[in-house]
Amino acid sequence: MKQKVFSLTFLFALIILGTSCSDKKSYSDMLKDERKAIRSYLKDKTVVDDIPTDNNYDPDVFYALEDGVYMQVLENPNPTLKALSGEDVYIRYTETNLLTNVETDINWSSMITNVYFIYGQTSSMSDIGTAVAQPLEYVGEESVVNLVVPSKVGSTTNYGNVVPVVLHLKYTKFVKEVPIEE
Repeated sequence: MKQKVFSLTFLFALIILGTSCSDKKSYSDMLKDERKAIRSYLKDKTVVDDIPTDNNYDPDVFYALEDGVYMQVLENPNPTLKALSGEDVYIRYTETNLLTNVETDINWSSMITNVYFIYGQTSSMSDIGTAVAQPLEYVGEESVVNLVVPSKVGSTTNYGNVVPVVLHLKYTKFVKEVPIEE
């Protein structure tokens, strides 16, 4: 009887030990890796908190926005032509995973694919993340920016996998939907 109880206890301990030792990272560990990847990317770059109010952006500077997003303005040819709430904002972009340093050409080189979201409607941004709208407060149509995006404001895929990215994106055009009269 003692032998049977000992065997069952030993077997139970092995099962507990086997299931508790998982190779999968905890959410907390993934967030630490994300912060580390973002810090590493920005380590040799100039980062400032103050965003110029005169549209004179230094292309060598990353400006801190909300939610841990950082914006680098590379081109801002139409600074006064800003997106308005409710407009369709068309973009082209590439995405670089900061954990693996792998770039994905989402639609930058494709002349066929149109990716857009409705400015001011976060529900239209789940595939690309809400961070893409943040620069529109500062830049205009045809602007090109780099965005460092933590997963919490990234695409649903990046959010679910805790993947920080750098988006190289161009706001190609802003279009106001005109209702069709019957």
